[in-house]
Amino acid sequence: MERINKQKLIHPLDCFQKNEFERRQLEHKFAHLTKVEAFAWDLELYAQLQKRFGNRVVLKGGAAAQLYFPVHFQRNSVDIDIITDLSVEELETGLKIIANEICPTGEICNFIAYKPKMPKDGLRVTKYEVQIPSVCPPEMTRNPGVQTLTLDVLFGKLPSAHSLDHGLQTFALDLAFAPRLITVDALFGDKLLTLASTTVGIPDERANDRCKQLYDLNTLVGLQLLRDSTEIQDSFKHCMDIQHQLSGQQDFSLEDAVIDVERFLQRARLLDFDDPLKLWMSLRSFQSNFVGVDARIPRDEWAIGIERIRLLVEGLLAQQQDSNVDPLAVLKRAQALEQIAQRGFAESDDPESKSKHVQQVKERFRSFCEIKKIRQRTVQGLSPLRAFWYLVALENIQEIEDLLTNL
Repeated sequence: MERINKQKLIHPLDCFQKNEFERRQLEHKFAHLTKVEAFAWDLELYAQLQKRFGNRVVLKGGAAAQLYFPVHFQRNSVDIDIITDLSVEELETGLKIIANEICPTGEICNFIAYKPKMPKDGLRVTKYEVQIPSVCPPEMTRNPGVQTLTLDVLFGKLPSAHSLDHGLQTFALDLAFAPRLITVDALFGDKLLTLASTTVGIPDERANDRCKQLYDLNTLVGLQLLRDSTEIQDSFKHCMDIQHQLSGQQDFSLEDAVIDVERFLQRARLLDFDDPLKLWMSLRSFQSNFVGVDARIPRDEWAIGIERIRLLVEGLLAQQQDSNVDPLAVLKRAQALEQIAQRGFAESDDPESKSKHVQQVKERFRSFCEIKKIRQRTVQGLSPLRAFWYLVALENIQEIEDLLTNL
């Protein structure tokens, strides 16, 4: 840290000391000290970018998502993703100024453009690698005394954005600036299209990268943070405008991409059945590396979370086809019905009443399966909540509601 000009840091120097990172790692139960340190420096570097460029840079991606979550739901994010309407020359001039201010000796904190061996034609994306000082033990880092972070820059039209409060808490440090970032609904749309695995999203050879997207999408839905489906749809259009700049992507329509997302979710939702995507193993590995112990999600809850996303996507597709469906209202309706299906009981409640309720729900679901020609053994053994989310869909939500009435 002696190489850093502490006067130019936006966050206090104490935030970057080893004992502070160890305290936060222990408090929030993360597996890796290096990732706590990396996220702290991600936020410091974005603060520097925002100070230099103001509203012309917007934080997106995983780091932005974590700033919407309560601290105990936040995961590690080791990259900084921004979108800007600056020119490449304007950005790189500013990056040099930031680097010189933070580390006048030039030893570290230089933003080095990464040149891919096989760049994608048409899309103006630049990746910069930057070395930051590391106080982690040498055996924890590839190069003693430094960590390498990545700044991914997308050049283009700025998305919907707003600023959060100064002093926001994260697991790595408390923000000493008011971050400007993509809105929560635009962020959701941006992340959702990464699941379009055969068109515009993350391909199968990078399947593990979908885990962090699923975590963020699941948390956004589970915490009921989404507000405006129109903004999600606008985000889709913005993403597709970008994708259409890529060689080979021009023929995919927005509908193609969202149908592709739905197709992926129809397979992913079976992770507690036969798990055709072998998703559970990847999610377990992801959580052990990037998620604090108390925020890790068990297998059945992952399945339910993916079902919620699947229902929302069904609504978004219907909305695109000029239906008067409000996708978020459908999701909210289903989330209210799930409370009936699983009805919470106090510890002091009669065990017989609990058992009776569970049996009533299961019996009604069995009857529903019989009417709809769904194999009853499919939902046999599932909890009422898991069975509800397995069965509920846009076209049958009224029938499911009638089924659960007067329990």
